[in-house]
Amino acid sequence: MPDAKEWEKVAENLAKTRRWLYNLSENDRIDAQNQRKIGNVIYLLMIVLEEVDKLARYDGEGWL
Repeated sequence: MPDAKEWEKVAENLAKTRRWLYNLSENDRIDAQNQRKIGNVIYLLMIVLEEVDKLARYDGEGWL
C-alpha cells in the first residue's frame, strides 16, 4: 500500500486537474453540453479525492 506522501501527490494532481477543469468550464466559448460534461467530471473528481483521503488513512504513519 502506498504511504501517505504518495497519496498526497495523487490528491494534489487530482485537485490541480479539478481546478483546471473548473476554470475551463467558466469559458464562454464552451457549449452547454460540454460544460455539463466538465461539471460531471469535476463532481466525480471530488468523490475521487474523498476516496483517496480514505485510502491514505490506511497508511501506518497517518493520513492526509
